[in-house]
Amino acid sequence: MRAHPRAQGVRSAPEAGPPGHRPVGLASATVSLTVVRPGLIEISRAEGVKESWPSCSLLECAGFRVLVDLGHPKEDPDLLLSALRAQGLEPADISAVLFTHLHPDHIGHKELFPDALFVFHQDERLAFYFEGDRTLRLEGSAVLELSPDTFSHPRVSEEWPALQALGQHVYVRHFPGHTPGSLAVFACVGGQVHALAGDIILNRDCGERVTPPGSSWKPHLIPDQMRLIAARADVVVPGHGAPFECRRSRTRERHRRVADRGRAGPAQTEKTW
Repeated sequence: MRAHPRAQGVRSAPEAGPPGHRPVGLASATVSLTVVRPGLIEISRAEGVKESWPSCSLLECAGFRVLVDLGHPKEDPDLLLSALRAQGLEPADISAVLFTHLHPDHIGHKELFPDALFVFHQDERLAFYFEGDRTLRLEGSAVLELSPDTFSHPRVSEEWPALQALGQHVYVRHFPGHTPGSLAVFACVGGQVHALAGDIILNRDCGERVTPPGSSWKPHLIPDQMRLIAARADVVVPGHGAPFECRRSRTRERHRRVADRGRAGPAQTEKTW
């Protein structure tokens, strides 16, 4: 990791354990996820993008709060403030803002958070927009602990951790495609793996059709990334839409129902995905 103005001691934490063993979770830790403002995008063939704003989500653990993405700079900042206040929060309550990518519509109104740590991938082209701010510029995929003492000391890990054992950690996966530094954030909430996918997955329709977003840097890389997210997550929070369950979650529920019926009577079968 590279240290930037006002970010003291930002470094990579050492790898722990042999390959394939990633004991990152803490059983006593509880992470909560709140979609502060669900994203939206409306597109017409005649007019193109008619209306658009990104999903803004809040990850919280023991009072440490991280927003994932903000809003469109052309929007009234009171929309974001009102969404936070509906959760009983003020900008000063936010410890960090993690950006899935640095397209302008995701980074608006950062000035509302002068004391927050801004986190993004170092390959993003609009990184200059944060000169003078406290920043953590990730060099790749990393595990971050939602704690004030260790959040700015991520552990670089291109190897996938056990997502259901993340505990108070999140896994930030580098998925270059939509932008050079696009990220997806994975957290285990209530026993389910949630993926905050940014614009890798615009909304449920794009996710189920495996349709990459327009205006992407290398769109041919994105379909495989979308499938990988869907295969590993139970719930996806897309970049411009409401959260939705993945096939993985729905298939597991079908299997559970089949097993329940099997315990109650003769074995039955059910078609799955």
